[in-house]
Amino acid sequence: MPHCPQCMTEYAEGAVECPDCRQALQPGLPPEHDPHSKRPGAKLVRLRTFNSRTARLDANLARNILETQGIPCVLAGGTMAEMLPGVDPVQLTEFAVIFSAVALPFTYVPILLVANDRSYMREYGNGPVANVLGFVYLFVILFIAVAAVPLMVLTNLGQS
Repeated sequence: MPHCPQCMTEYAEGAVECPDCRQALQPGLPPEHDPHSKRPGAKLVRLRTFNSRTARLDANLARNILETQGIPCVLAGGTMAEMLPGVDPVQLTEFAVIFSAVALPFTYVPILLVANDRSYMREYGNGPVANVLGFVYLFVILFIAVAAVPLMVLTNLGQS
């Protein structure tokens, strides 16, 4: 069975050139290779994403099953996923966004107070229009901050 020397893809008898690499095929099976090596032209296919508390264990089990069948397998996400096992990075991001929305009024109020302080800002202090817009914005972010946590709980982070 011929194979491509560059991407190590096997082809049916009678094929003479790899359509992806444009390399002449070599006879026989490709040499044994490390499934974790980055071969040029190798195409990765996402089979499954694990998001539970046992995600790392499930992914390793799936990798072992695939490799015992001779199927090369690479596990993605070897950075943060290994440092925080069982933590879904998307859910962590959702929590960060929600709690930053809760913290926003606490950072905005001091800015609004300083912008209205004529002894500090002198002629650059807020005028009446800027004050109205500033307080409208403050009420909007206060509403969002108060609603964020109950909505997170009620919707199960948007899952239901």
